[in-house]
Amino acid sequence: MPIRSGFVCILGKPNAGKSTLLNALAGQKLAIVSPKPQTTRTRVQGIVNIPKRKGQLAAQIILIDTPGVHKADSSLGRKMMREVHGALEGCDLIYLICDATKRWDAGDEFLLEMAKKSGTPVFLLLNKIDLLDKQKLLSTAAEYLRVLTADANQFQTTVEAALQEKVNSRMAEAEEKGRRIQALSQEILKLQEEIGAMQREIGENKEKLTASSTAYVAESSRRKQEIEADIQKINHYIH
Repeated sequence: MPIRSGFVCILGKPNAGKSTLLNALAGQKLAIVSPKPQTTRTRVQGIVNIPKRKGQLAAQIILIDTPGVHKADSSLGRKMMREVHGALEGCDLIYLICDATKRWDAGDEFLLEMAKKSGTPVFLLLNKIDLLDKQKLLSTAAEYLRVLTADANQFQTTVEAALQEKVNSRMAEAEEKGRRIQALSQEILKLQEEIGAMQREIGENKEKLTASSTAYVAESSRRKQEIEADIQKINHYIH
């Protein structure tokens, strides 16, 4: 059966979220996640199998988590960076993950230049973007793209258009929800009116039933008295 397969290297600075991404994509805990930098010191692999679908071949993605990229100044650091270079050599795609909340520094230049020099296609993944406003997100993304590509301005324009389209979509959804809520409110009011009419009808029937019951009791009492009087007359004639 035909199948597509490829290696994806997850690249980033220490504590960028590489191991968290690997675990999330693989659907299981393969790499240790810790706030302590350089917890991952060797390559950690995870395999994602994608079943065959209509019009799409089956696929297998081998994800490679790597130690945090840094300028090594120790034997351990150099060993970790050899692991990073080893992962880059045979990969088909790079997931370049960056913490968007961190200030741009020389470490980011070093990381992006490494990815660029590898000649491998790069997916830029900005982590923690929910903590940034729109303008900060755009400027941060443009700064990363400035190193990876010469089309940072075009990228910013594209992102702005995409964000505006998303805003318009959300507004359309909100309007549709508003219309549905209004229609639901009208249905609730209609039901309340029907319930009120039913309650009034029940009250009227209850009053009629009460009046009818009272008349019946009075008539029964009167009839009882007449019968008792007749019995007394009969007894009187007998004796």
